[in-house]
Amino acid sequence: MGRPGLLGYPVNLLVGGRRCVVVGAGRVAARKVDGLLAAGAAVHVVAPDVGPEIGALRDEGRVTVDERPFEPADLDRAWLATAATPDPTVNAAVYEAGQARRVFVNAADDPEHCSLTLMSTVRRGDLVVTIGTGGRSPALATYLKDHVATEMGPEW
Repeated sequence: MGRPGLLGYPVNLLVGGRRCVVVGAGRVAARKVDGLLAAGAAVHVVAPDVGPEIGALRDEGRVTVDERPFEPADLDRAWLATAATPDPTVNAAVYEAGQARRVFVNAADDPEHCSLTLMSTVRRGDLVVTIGTGGRSPALATYLKDHVATEMGPEW
């Protein structure tokens, strides 16, 4: 039967200037941070070990970083949180802290600990096309995103 899809309410979150916390500092976290920075978010990273991508962003002054394990108080004053760790215990702690503080949480590759999910996105200026599969097939969403990106040239 498989797990049920994650039916949601599609939105475009305006994160410009808002405090967004990313827990984790590896390759997946770096991708999430890049997307948040592109949208103008004020990004704060919490992780015991900082990977090279996050370290470079910190050194450039583009993100702030606490090099230590996650604490629930890290989500105080946060507007959005992303758990980008391979540890389901940490992801669960981020989710619970978000629930207690009414902060939306996305947990990369851990839908049980999400209060929001992200969609594959193609942008051409102000035109944005998103593709979601209800969490059932990220690979299909990526395939369709690449197809749309090829068909929707820069003239749009």
